[in-house]
Amino acid sequence: MKSHDCYTAKEAFTFPLICLVCLAFNIYWGCSDVWPVGAIVGTAFFGIFTSVYVYKYSRFGRDFFRIDANGITYKEWSKTTTLKWSEIAKCTVCYRLSSGGGILFHRVLDITLLSGAKRPKSISVRLSGKYCRNKSVITAIEQFGGSEVYDSQTSQSNNKYVARILFAVIIGIIIIFAYSIIQANHSKGIIPNKETSLLKMALNTENNQPEDFSQFIEKFHSDTIFQEQRLAKSLVLFDSKINVQFPHGGDKYDAYYSWEDKDVITMLHRIDIDRLKPRCHTKIMHISDTVVCENISDPDNNRLYFLEFSKQENKWLLTQLLVN
Repeated sequence: MKSHDCYTAKEAFTFPLICLVCLAFNIYWGCSDVWPVGAIVGTAFFGIFTSVYVYKYSRFGRDFFRIDANGITYKEWSKTTTLKWSEIAKCTVCYRLSSGGGILFHRVLDITLLSGAKRPKSISVRLSGKYCRNKSVITAIEQFGGSEVYDSQTSQSNNKYVARILFAVIIGIIIIFAYSIIQANHSKGIIPNKETSLLKMALNTENNQPEDFSQFIEKFHSDTIFQEQRLAKSLVLFDSKINVQFPHGGDKYDAYYSWEDKDVITMLHRIDIDRLKPRCHTKIMHISDTVVCENISDPDNNRLYFLEFSKQENKWLLTQLLVN
């Protein structure tokens, strides 16, 4: 606060109010959620800060500093110090790096005393946390102490030093942020490949597992596309009603028959239909772990169908089709 006689800056209530709001929030959180650990820790932490400020304000009042014709007066807790202009050599108003407190830098008024003064050679008065601006403080020093008291060159040098550090920090944050984005995009590109690999492994595992015959035979007679896929390349075909020639001394199953693929599909389609007739009888015979035969008899047409299935590479294939 500036007047004709002095310039006064009092302690701000910003941080105490933040502590009070956080304390109230943690108390509300604890009362509404049976006091979890976070609410207990938060209440204790902000409660300590709030209690300290309540004690300070009730016992000693607010900190302040004042610039007038006599000099510079500042109060911290219960201690009030007055520096006369005759003791002050130079003053600088600048930003300085913080050693703690959760902030990167703070504002200070550095006062350099004359060698003959019975005090420390340099005194720093913290401006951060007080209702004041740097420009107003500088104007008050030049007004009441004289323009030669304020050291503008040193102030600018300190400010440039802090600005360079702040710039380096911002660049570092940008680099870290950009690197995290690149890594995230890279991970997104890798994850699908991993998922694809896992899917392929799952499919390979599924393909390597033995195929259940009961499920296979049900699908074989209900899905024509699946049926065509499960015909063995060396499929043996025989129909007793077709007049064929077979080698001398050989078996009729050794003969060559001129069945075409469409004839096989037609015959299988007919078998699928006959198989569903009420009087049709189906018998499954497990010859071995890799060979299973299916006998289908159709009394209405006096037909007998013999289908032999063999397991090849964990898949069941139709290897013989005999019609009698």
